[in-house]
Amino acid sequence: QIDWLIAERPAYLVSFPSNLLALARKLANEDLHLPELQEVRTVGETLTPEARQEIESVFGCKLVDIYTCEEAGYLAIQCPDAEGYHVQSENVLLEIVDEHDQACGPGEPGSVLVTSLNNFTTPLIRYEIGDIAEFGEPCSCGRTLPIIKRIHGRIRNRLILPSGESRFPYLGEHGSIKKTTGNNVRQVQIVQHSVNEIEVKIASDATFDEAAETALA
Repeated sequence: QIDWLIAERPAYLVSFPSNLLALARKLANEDLHLPELQEVRTVGETLTPEARQEIESVFGCKLVDIYTCEEAGYLAIQCPDAEGYHVQSENVLLEIVDEHDQACGPGEPGSVLVTSLNNFTTPLIRYEIGDIAEFGEPCSCGRTLPIIKRIHGRIRNRLILPSGESRFPYLGEHGSIKKTTGNNVRQVQIVQHSVNEIEVKIASDATFDEAAETALA
């Protein structure tokens, strides 16, 4: 991919955050550059602040995150003047509701429902796409489109605690794991086999010693 990008010399690049992060690290390690790149856009995955910072630092340009889904296309786009995401209300009616199907207020996480306004062949009405997000207050930029403050991720990625509470698993970004353990991490997978048994799989360039495992735990 890097050879192709260097040959193409793009001004804009759209990809998944995980792919861009891998590209950024390869570029940094080999001291390679894409000087004509003006903007990077991310789609398809949750973008963390740590990933954003690393990608922007290596590519040397602005990153714009776009919230999409296969069924309805563009749902929300990061504001060019602030941190929130403007819902693309011309194309989709987007709701965020709690477990009782009641509308969530700003700052309250809930399930995302979408009603496509352009699909006239197979209408999707209040379709639950499996994402968890939260609305924010009106944007300071002056645009009146609804604001999504945060996109948490997919509901299937939540852990169930013994108390019955569900939480998003967070082991740390690849960079923070490397800082903690000294090992370069390529992939992380968390599997919950039961309420009390959680398996963490890490693809790393080196074996974790006991001290590193203790630090991660």
